Amino acid sequence: MYNPDYIVSPGEVIREYMSHPKISKKELAEKLEIDYDEVVKLLDGNLQISPKIANGLMFLFGRPYAFWIKMDIQYQNDKKRLEDGKENR
Repeated sequence: MYNPDYIVSPGEVIREYMSHPKISKKELAEKLEIDYDEVVKLLDGNLQISPKIANGLMFLFGRPYAFWIKMDIQYQNDKKRLEDGKENR
């Protein structure tokens, strides 16, 4: 199995979706009904995608609920794998 030495956070994907059409962090917070600080953490890869957030992203960007949940699970697993790899060096 191929395990890359880099990961893409869901936040990076969300940023891409935010650019077409242009949506600000403040607007994203309002549409997802979360605090602005939580949006910043989400975009930086420091906040897991909850069911509530996944549901909001689904309606906002048209990608299925499972897409967001699975992406976050994969990100969390890859993040742990890379962190564990650094500790074993």
